[in-house]
Parts: sequence; structure tokens; C-alpha cells
Amino acid sequence: MRAVLGVLVVLVVALVAMAAWLYSGSYDISARGKASPVLDQLTGIAKRQSVRAHAQHIDPPPLTDAILVEDGARHYRDACAQCHGAPGVEAQPFARNLRPAPPDLAKEPGGWTPSQLFWITQNGLRMTGMPAYQDALVDGEIWALVAFLDQLPKMDAAKYQSLTVPPAPPQVEPAPSGGVQDVVPPSEGEEPVSPSAPPSETPPAQPEAPR
Repeated sequence: MRAVLGVLVVLVVALVAMAAWLYSGSYDISARGKASPVLDQLTGIAKRQSVRAHAQHIDPPPLTDAILVEDGARHYRDACAQCHGAPGVEAQPFARNLRPAPPDLAKEPGGWTPSQLFWITQNGLRMTGMPAYQDALVDGEIWALVAFLDQLPKMDAAKYQSLTVPPAPPQVEPAPSGGVQDVVPPSEGEEPVSPSAPPSETPPAQPEAPR
């Protein structure tokens, strides 16, 4: 009984101390503040376990189709590379100031399964800066993005560029300048003359009748 009472006392003291620390404002919430290893560890565990629980019933479709990967590459270029970077592409400067810093998915895939990546992309991750794309991308587009993420660690800069840089537009030949006559605007009081119309002839003068 004393042991149970002692445990309860310790828990109460710990909770009171935690509440006092939180309400004191001592914790630096700014993105420039020094990270707390203990809090990072706790939030990391909570994040991974939550994603694992929510994604366990999601069945991924086949993700090896080249067209699907190419479609996902374009979505990654437009929505993800700004924060996560890509082979040969640096993340935008603002992303370096996010806390926690967005991982370089080409180097740190994070060990997520395709189902978990789908859930993360669809729902986002609180307290990480990762937004939810449920309203921006349909399920098929999210799976295309997951298919690309599965291939991303194997890509170099040339391969990434080939998937994301649109081909140059075809060259248009200039119209030939010969064979077209310019139409000269008529002077005031004259009728316009078509370039293809034959030249007009002035009728001969009629002789005057004898008086």
C-alpha cells in the first residue's frame, strides 16, 4: 500500500512540476530556439505510432508503372521540392528555418511504408509544417506521388530532370516572304485595287458629233 501511495505522490509531483514549467513560459516555442531532445523524442514516437495506427488498413495499388511515377514526379516538383529538395535541386531558403527541418526525401526516406506515405500526404503532420493535401490532390494523384517517392532515393539529378522538366516546344518555321504582294492603300477618292485584279483600262474618247 505504501508503495502504491509513493508512486501516486511521485506522479502528482511530476504533473505539478510539468504544469508549473508550461505555465511559466520557460519553454522556447520559437523556431529559432534550441530543440529539446526529450520533447523531440516523445513527439517522434507519438508521430510514428499515430501514422502506423491510422495507415494500417490502407492497401496500396501497384506502384511500379512508369507513367504513374512520371505523374508523381510532377506533383513532387510543384508541391514538395520547395521544402524537401530533390536530386540536383536545393530546398528553398525558407524551408531551412522550419522546425523540425523537412527531411531530404532523396537521402532520408524515413522508413515509411507506401500506405503510411499516402496517409501522411493526405492528412499532413501536426507540429511539423507538413500540410494535408486531401483537398488539393485526389487519391490517384497521391498514389502517383507515393510511387515517385518510392523511386526517388534511386534517382540522380539527370533522371529527376528528365521527369520534371517539360520538353522544349517545337520550332515553328517562319512563313515564306515571297509570293505575297502587298496591297497599297488607295489614295483619297480612288477605289482599292486587288493585287490579283487586272489593270483597269481607260475607255477611248468618243469623237464629237458634227454641228
